[in-house]
Amino acid sequence: MPSDAPSHPHSFLPPRPQPPRARSTAGDLRRLRSAYRLLRRSMTLTALGCFVLFLLLSGFAPDVMDTELFLGLNLGLLMGLLQLPVALVAVIAYERLAQRNVDPLAHGVRATAAQQDDTVEGRGW
Repeated sequence: MPSDAPSHPHSFLPPRPQPPRARSTAGDLRRLRSAYRLLRRSMTLTALGCFVLFLLLSGFAPDVMDTELFLGLNLGLLMGLLQLPVALVAVIAYERLAQRNVDPLAHGVRATAAQQDDTVEGRGW
């Protein structure tokens, strides 16, 4: 086949244009995934770490858990009572950190994708 032959099998049709390349979507998605992963891991380890510490101390150091703190309240009871507030604080911190760090990245990726969709629709693909 000669080098000047059209790339399309029908010579009367112009060659099909290539879709536009993603500008920075890959890098933005990578940053979004890593920010979300860091957020998930840190909040999960915070909530589960407190609970696992409570379980380990209860099972392997009952004398430490029986240490009286004040007004008849011992360390084990205090740690047990703190499980719910720690979980709530982890949920609230997760939400705030997500709004501050992850959501802006997600909005940027969404805007870039919408802009690319508009570009593709405008060219008739």
